[in-house]
Amino acid sequence: MIYLEWHAGRWRSALEHAAVALEMAEQTGEMQYEGMACSFTASVQADAGLIEQARATAQRGLACAEQMRDEVFGVLNLAALGAVEFALGNLDEAGRTLRELPSRLLATGHRQ
Repeated sequence: MIYLEWHAGRWRSALEHAAVALEMAEQTGEMQYEGMACSFTASVQADAGLIEQARATAQRGLACAEQMRDEVFGVLNLAALGAVEFALGNLDEAGRTLRELPSRLLATGHRQ
């Protein structure tokens, strides 16, 4: 629901769903779910201008993805970090962060 509400432009609703998802991740201790929830949440936070929250959430998700060796959610959390850098006007850093992500995602078999 986070992703759907975000793409529909209902960011408040997306953030509400994100809060529930992050709480569920904490309660269950399911690290892969946490990495996914963080990636979606951080993307919404970045677009909503919640820059420092987005950075912290994406870093949390990236740590989960790295611990699980989950390339897909690693890429998605890095994409959120790239969006944070872009929002801050750090275009060189955004480019460094984002440049290799499409090929990394394609290497996992994802085509969208």
